Amino acid sequence: MHITGLLKCPLTILPFFMIKKLLSFLNQPYPDDDDIWSVIKGAISGGFVVFLVLVLLQPFGLNAVGSNAWMYCAAFGGISTLIALIFDFTSIYLLGLKRDHPTWTLWKWIVMILVLILLIASANFVFISYSIVGSFDLSQFGYVLYSTVVIGIFPTLIFGALKTIKNLKANQKIATEIAPYKEISKSSLIKLPIHNSKSTFEVDVHKILYVEAMQNYVNIIYRDEEGMQKELVRNTLSAIEQALLTTNIIRSHRSYLVNSEKIAKVNGNAQGLQLHLKDLHNIVIPVSRKYISKFKS
Repeated sequence: MHITGLLKCPLTILPFFMIKKLLSFLNQPYPDDDDIWSVIKGAISGGFVVFLVLVLLQPFGLNAVGSNAWMYCAAFGGISTLIALIFDFTSIYLLGLKRDHPTWTLWKWIVMILVLILLIASANFVFISYSIVGSFDLSQFGYVLYSTVVIGIFPTLIFGALKTIKNLKANQKIATEIAPYKEISKSSLIKLPIHNSKSTFEVDVHKILYVEAMQNYVNIIYRDEEGMQKELVRNTLSAIEQALLTTNIIRSHRSYLVNSEKIAKVNGNAQGLQLHLKDLHNIVIPVSRKYISKFKS
């Protein structure tokens, strides 16, 4: 190959690796929360950031409003908070979107933010049209959308990327500090309750690998002399957790209980930890941030 061709090769290969690295980063699980308090706190924080940016910079002609500028800034911040609350409660509690699940990645969060910004821009446009301009002119929507995106998208994306990197590094460090668990061979039968029934499901607790919530049922995965077994029991994960309090089976996620004796390897990602279990090569059990402390002791 000619020397000029050799020099050009890195220039053609570099973008491919950069794109591959970017895609890998975008596919990182995003450390989000979908409990009520986190939703409210996030919406209020976002609205306050909008208010603060507008007050300090007064972009897009706000400095010409005069002494009432802060009132408009507060209104735009309040609109951002209200729309974020409506959007989050609709997506999480009505549509059932799970934002603390391993499938909730950074790129999905970015798409959600873009949709939210579009909704906020629409609300801002209505507010400006009727409260400030006094007329409804759709031709001005593009400018309002542009203004909303400029104010909201860059701080949000920077915050999301930094949060992902920070949590990823912290949880990877925690994963390396967790000592291997010892497996107990002694048999210990336990009776797990079945909802609205006098019967129970009896199983050797040391043979249980993990328990997964499935709507009104729990799926108990265990290994006995005949191999891998599954038992679907009608009950809540909390009820099964209570029945297993004195065992080494602990809560790792709102949808999972895991037998700590069966942990073979621990990895960390931005959402928390990933548990690889003995005899289960294709199954990874998530550990959300609120339950990490159970695995550090």
